[in-house]
Amino acid sequence: MKMLANHYSTLRRKIHTELDRNGTSATAVAKRHAENENFAHTKDKKTDPSRSFILAVMWNTVSSQWVCDELYPYLDDRHIETALRNILAPEILILNNLLEKVVK
Repeated sequence: MKMLANHYSTLRRKIHTELDRNGTSATAVAKRHAENENFAHTKDKKTDPSRSFILAVMWNTVSSQWVCDELYPYLDDRHIETALRNILAPEILILNNLLEKVVK
């Protein structure tokens, strides 16, 4: 099932509003995420660092109450992750480029 348009726009607004309120950007978050030593596990290629990134951004910017009340009644994790990947696509590219440099 596809996320409702109003939920998608609300999710996007909540993420960017909270990041702006904290004086940061999703790009800066991606850079910090890539530099985090916890990403050494990406060398085994069994994990998807972009997945942990998008979930970290969501859970740090959107209230879990809103996600549980509004999204989970009709969506599962895959649907939410797809929306997050669309919202954070430019930052995921930055993250992946930075990780390529770290892994090499």
